[in-house]
Amino acid sequence: MSMTKIYIWSDNHFFHDNIIKYCNRPFEYSKSGSLECLKYQINNYLKTVKENDICIFLGDLVYLNKCNVEKFEEMFNKLPGHKILVLGNHDNTDYDFKRLGFEFVLDYFIIDKTMFCHYPLTENSEFLKAFKDNNRNLLYHGHVHNKEVQNTDFKRINCCVDYGNNNYTPIEISDSTLKSQILEKFGYL
Repeated sequence: MSMTKIYIWSDNHFFHDNIIKYCNRPFEYSKSGSLECLKYQINNYLKTVKENDICIFLGDLVYLNKCNVEKFEEMFNKLPGHKILVLGNHDNTDYDFKRLGFEFVLDYFIIDKTMFCHYPLTENSEFLKAFKDNNRNLLYHGHVHNKEVQNTDFKRINCCVDYGNNNYTPIEISDSTLKSQILEKFGYL
């Protein structure tokens, strides 16, 4: 896996029609617009993530009650790369996300001074406590979509598909030390 790249993205909200209106996504506000949004994101994923790469999804993946789950599982399992899911507030915790090919499903994870969490940690929570323990200083998060986080007590990277220049495409983690630590933590070395 020497050429492995690691990508991250969040808040795909597949099959969630209202997210188009809520985040002003450039798709028609309809079921067909929602499907077009899914296809656009999946095509961007396929152009970006290769078989030996890793993609970390930071939650709010899919509205399972709005889709044909079996067809979605079939399609999602064909996506290349190793997949890790950090659960978001819209992810159905009764569903076994490993059925979508996720090798790991977590509430959050920490590597050295970096935390990967769905939430931007703007409120007191167990996640914020975990972040503050051992003086974490970088947060990869989702949840806020195309909004800016006003609280800037520490460095944040908003991984939402519809934020800034993310353009509905997984973003690459370029820090070589962090990449090595991720590969080691999840046993990809």
